[in-house]
Amino acid sequence: MEAYSSLSILGSKTFCTAVIAVFAGYVMYTSNVDDEREKLCFSGSWHDRSTGVTKIYHVTYFSTDNSVQLFDPQLQRIILRRIQCPEMKMFEFSYEQAIKFYAEHEGKSFFEGWCELRGCFNRFDAMHGFLSSADLIGYVTEGPVVGMELSGQNAVKKWRELIGPTDPSKGRVGGEAVTLRGRFGTTLTRNALHGSDSATSAKREIELIFGSYDRPRVHGKQDVSCLVIMPHAVRAGLVGEIVDSIQQSGFTPQGIILKELSEPEASEFLEVYDTVLKEYSALVKEFSSGPSIVLAVSGNDDVVKSLRKVCGPQDISLAKRARPETLRAKYALDQVRQAVHCSDLEEFGRLECAFFFED
Repeated sequence: MEAYSSLSILGSKTFCTAVIAVFAGYVMYTSNVDDEREKLCFSGSWHDRSTGVTKIYHVTYFSTDNSVQLFDPQLQRIILRRIQCPEMKMFEFSYEQAIKFYAEHEGKSFFEGWCELRGCFNRFDAMHGFLSSADLIGYVTEGPVVGMELSGQNAVKKWRELIGPTDPSKGRVGGEAVTLRGRFGTTLTRNALHGSDSATSAKREIELIFGSYDRPRVHGKQDVSCLVIMPHAVRAGLVGEIVDSIQQSGFTPQGIILKELSEPEASEFLEVYDTVLKEYSALVKEFSSGPSIVLAVSGNDDVVKSLRKVCGPQDISLAKRARPETLRAKYALDQVRQAVHCSDLEEFGRLECAFFFED
C-alpha cells in the first residue's frame, strides 16, 4: 500500500536544497530569465540500479509555474520538455500558517516563544525585523520555502531515514555527512528540511500546502507505465481487444484518455527516439494521424519491464516469429504502425504518464 509524505525545505537560504533533495544534485547557478521567469539550474545524478550506471542530467526548475525540464549533457539534447509539477510549490509561510503547520509541536522548547505571541500577530508583523530566527516559527517565516509531496512504498519512513535526525550533528560521521540534514543543516532548529513523522501528519500537511488530499494521482505513482494504442489500431477497432489483453495480463489501468496529438506534440513525446530509430519521422506522422488511446497502468513489480514483454519486440518480424502471443505480433502492421507504444525504461514510465496525465 502506498504511503504519502509531505516535506518542506526550510528557509530562504536553503531553497536550493529542495531540488537537491529530489534530484541528488548540486547547485550550478541561479538566474533571472527574460526579467520575468526565475529559474534554478542544477546538475543531478541518477543511479540506474539495473545497469549500475550513474547518469548525469541538468535539471531546470521554473519557480513561476512549478515546471521542470531535463537536459542530457551527454546527448546534448532536452529529454523532458517543461512539465508542471503540482506536487512542488514555492511559497512563504505567514506566522499563522506556520503555527498551524507545526501545531503538533506546541509545548516543545523550540516552539514556546511563539506560543506566547499567538494573539499578537499584527504587532509583531510590524516588528518583523526584531523576530528571532532561533526558534522554529521564526526560521520558517524568514523567507521562501519549497514544499513537496513524495509518494512511494513506506514514503514517510524512507524520507525520514534520508533526511536523518533532527540534530544535524548526528547526521555526520567522522566529519562526513551521512544524511541530508547532516549535509545542509546547521543547528537543531535550522536543520534545512522537514519530513512528516506519520501518515496522519503527511495527510494534514499535504492538505495545508496543496489543498485537497484526494486529488487524482496518476503520474505521481511510483510504479507506473504508459501504454499508447496508436491511431491506426484505434481506427481498426482494436481498442477493446488490446485493453482486455492488458487486464488479462494482470495490469490495472490507473487512467485512460482519448488524445489526438498534433505533430509538434508527437515530436516532443517521441523526442528521445530521434537519432535512435530510423523510423522516427514516420512514427511522428503516425502518432499525429488521429486519436490515440492512452493508458497509465500499474501491475506487479517492475511494471515497465512486464508491460514491455506483453507488448513484444519493436522488431515486428521478430515479434511475429518469436513472440506470436504479444500485442505487436497480433496487431502491428509494420515497423511504424506497431499498434502499441509502451515505456522503455522505469523513469520513462512516470515521465510519459506525466506527459498525458498532468493534474
